[in-house]
Amino acid sequence: MTLDDLARALIVLALGDIGVTVLLVRAAKAQPEAALQERAIASVILTFIAGIVAFMAAAYLLDLTLPGPLGTGMLAGALLLVSLPQMVWAVMYWHGTFR
Repeated sequence: MTLDDLARALIVLALGDIGVTVLLVRAAKAQPEAALQERAIASVILTFIAGIVAFMAAAYLLDLTLPGPLGTGMLAGALLLVSLPQMVWAVMYWHGTFR
């Protein structure tokens, strides 16, 4: 697998991730269960990460050089977002709604 193949795969996975997130958010609105709502929130956060990675993969495929601060900021933002689902679970646990 080449880096181009990997970049394409990341973009396809991000698009699929968006579809799954929409499904989970709609389900959480229709069925207000704490566990489903928590998963929908985590899914939204993870979709932002996937979007950042897909944007960077597209820039690679298009041979675009992102300005240093932008690329670094995007990577740092994605890494910071990785910890948010655990925070969501902790808040749900502290409120007694985690299952």
